[in-house]
This record gives sequence, structure tokens and C-alpha cells, in this order.
Amino acid sequence: MEVHQPGWYYFVGKVEGGNSQNHDMAMQSTKNPKHCIMKPNGTWFPLMEDVMGKVEEAFQLYTAGNSQLNDVVAIDGAAELPPGKMSFIVDNPKYLDGVEYEVRFDCSPMKQKNTRTGFERTVMRHEKALSLKRPDFEAIKRTLDQNSNQVRKHVSDKVIGISYLALDKNSAKDAIYAVQSRLKEMFDVQKVCIPLPEHVLSTDEEIRVRSMLTSCKVAVEVKVNGGISTVINLTGLPEHVDMAKQKVLQSPLYQLNSTYAFPDTWNSTESSRNVLVKVGLSSAEYHEVAAKFYRGFSSAEIVTVQRVENVLLYKAYQGNARTLRERYSVNGRCILKPEQLVKELWHGTSQTSPEAVVLSSSGIGRVQTSMWGPGNYFSTTSAYVGKHSAHELSDGSKQMILFEVMTGLECELPPQESLKKPPPVQSDHWVMDLFGQGNAPPNLTFDSVTGLTDGTRVYITYSTGVAQQYPHYIVT
Repeated sequence: MEVHQPGWYYFVGKVEGGNSQNHDMAMQSTKNPKHCIMKPNGTWFPLMEDVMGKVEEAFQLYTAGNSQLNDVVAIDGAAELPPGKMSFIVDNPKYLDGVEYEVRFDCSPMKQKNTRTGFERTVMRHEKALSLKRPDFEAIKRTLDQNSNQVRKHVSDKVIGISYLALDKNSAKDAIYAVQSRLKEMFDVQKVCIPLPEHVLSTDEEIRVRSMLTSCKVAVEVKVNGGISTVINLTGLPEHVDMAKQKVLQSPLYQLNSTYAFPDTWNSTESSRNVLVKVGLSSAEYHEVAAKFYRGFSSAEIVTVQRVENVLLYKAYQGNARTLRERYSVNGRCILKPEQLVKELWHGTSQTSPEAVVLSSSGIGRVQTSMWGPGNYFSTTSAYVGKHSAHELSDGSKQMILFEVMTGLECELPPQESLKKPPPVQSDHWVMDLFGQGNAPPNLTFDSVTGLTDGTRVYITYSTGVAQQYPHYIVT
């Protein structure tokens, strides 16, 4: 289904201030040069998609208000003018709170102004600039209603393989992926993290845990984080780890010291729950995820959205989130804003199945080498992941994961392939002023690294065996 919508553009001259630096930087940062309008003396660049929608909405209110104003003035000769401008904020590495831009509709030509510097650029509105493909949800629903997802399994007495017959291709693929995942679990050593975010095990309690698990044939590691929480790591063959995990989850020690708040959309929060749930096409949840996806990838089409309900991983993530807030708290108040602590970001798993990643105990597969060294890489746009790191299925469709990531205090750096962890925070960094004299934790380091590549902002975390991110959805 093709949709036409207006586009908003700002003009950058080929030469400004005696050089081409502004034009070159704008050209490098644009996501798709094909959407630009080239002129002999410069280029019209499209505003970012999320900004474009806000500008168009404000413009419609302005024009509608003017239309009503003309009718009112004709009757009684007096009325209030509708707003002739709107503003938006864009991330900028130079400024913690970003840069505010103002767009004015009540002048000709219309203008965009950087409110920090006062510099103005001309903007224009193109009535049918963008031709976007959107899924026809009614057509999808009709197709799903006509095709049930029943799957019949055929297994011979001498099992040399398993075949699936299904009324639609996706059901067969899902069944095959489930078998592949199970076979991998059967023959791989497994590690499970069981968190106690608000409880530190005493020596006696640790002895009781180890004694309880003696017969389970697993390696037990107890880690205390910052004197405020505990993680119990279990390592061994899947069947042994599962037995040990159930013993811990059913023990009074765990039951008395684990309280969590889960997303309202989850079907169940049982301790052992670790599944993917298909999100309904007509649900508000689906449309929220789709809006975030299309904001950076309007040319793509969503096939399915699956919610990740990995209870143990989510508990571990919540525990680490509490630890992060504690690290940046002074007198019980967190000095960082919520949007600085946590961000929703996209991640691609390349050759690895996203299902295997999100249902694991860590929820992430660490990249061994890349522009900022070995780490966990996340993008602010789905388009970047679709281009560089999405997992491709046999039918040509691609998959990516929408994560919630604890970026915390981030460090802007150019690419450094030798980087292995975030650097220490400098003594003159702005966060030290927020802590106040003597309140900053000793040996404070940044929580993540950020930088620009291919015109897209990316974030990198370097944690291993620690839930610094949680995978909420797989989008296909």
C-alpha cells in the first residue's frame, strides 16, 4: 500500500562562509541522498522523519487556524492569530541537552533558526515529496484469517530427520527454528544468571545455596555487585542447569528476596518463563513498535513483531538498572535524566538467529571486532541495522531487535578498534559538578561509548555476563 505525504526540506548552499564545509557535512550525514533535491547553488536536505511529522502537524494547525481566522474576521473583525512557529530539539555531541531549532511559517520564505546561534536557513514544504510503502493491515488480517497456523509433525521410528507440513511458510519456519534452538541447547554448555537485585547473600546463605546445588552437577558462582545486590551464576549442561535453576527459584531464600515490576503487556511472569510471543497486528503495542521502526526505515515493511518474555534476564536487567541509578544518586536523588540513563536502540545479530540471542541468559551476542573495539553495538535507527547487521532469513526478509539499553554516562569518541572498555571520567567533566564536592564514586568510568558512523549515531556497551541491555522485541 503506497502512501504519499508532504516533505519538509532545509537549504544548504554549496559555499557558505567562504567554504563548502557545511554542505559537505550535511551530505555526509544524510541517510539517503536520493531524497535530496540538488540545485546549482546548493541542496535541499530533508528534515529527519520524526521531526518532519511534528513540523507538518504544526503547519496544519497553523494553516487551519488561518482559515478559521479569515472567517471570524469577516464576521466581527477581531480574532487571535494562530501560532506561526514551532520548535524541536536535535541531539548534538557538543551540547548535553541538544540544540533547539525553530521553524517559522508566518514569513516568506519560511525559515528554520538555530536558537543557540541565531543562524537561519530557508525551509520549504513539498506537497507530495515522499512515496512510502506501508503494510495494508486489513489485507494482512484477511490473509491470516484464511490461513490457520496449525502444524503437523511427522517423525519416523528411525529418526534421521524431522519434517513439518504447514498451511503457511512462517509456521514451518518457526517450527524449524524451535527445533534448531533445542538441539543447540542439548549439546552446548549453558550459563544462567539468577539475580537478587536488592539482597546481598551472607556467608551462611551462600553456603546453603552451594549445599542445595551439590547434586546438580553445575558450577556455582556467587557475585556481589556494589554491596547492594547478588547474582548467582550457574554453568553446566542444559539439563543440569535447568534442574539447579528450578531449585534456586523455588527456594525460600529466592522467594523472599525477589520483587520486580514487569511490563503490562506480558502474558506471564513465572520464574522459568522464556518465550517469544507474537504481537497482534491490531494492538496498540504493535503500532508503538511499528512507529519506532518506520521512524528510521519508512521504505521497509513489517512482517511480524515478537515480544521477548525472558523473566530471568529481565530481572537481572532491572537489578542492574537499580545499581546504575544508585551510582548517580546524591541524597536519594538521581542526578541524570531518565533519557540519559536508558535508551531504546536497534541491534542486528548478523549470522546469528535473533531468537537464540534474546532467549539466552545474557540477551546479547558480543561483537568481536568493529570500529570501537569488541563490544555490543546499537543504533538509533532501524535503517542502519537493516543495511549493516540485520539477520537475513532464507526468504530474503530481515530481522532486528529493539533493545532497552542502559547507556548511562556516555563518552563521545572517534572510532578506536583497540578500545576494550569505556574510559575513566575526567575530573573536569560536567557530571562532577552535579555530584558536588566529594560525592562522586571513586574511579568512576563511563558506562558506554557513542559515535557517528554512516550518518547514524551508535552506542557501544562493553559488559560481558552482565545484563546492561534487555531485548524487548524481534521485528521481521
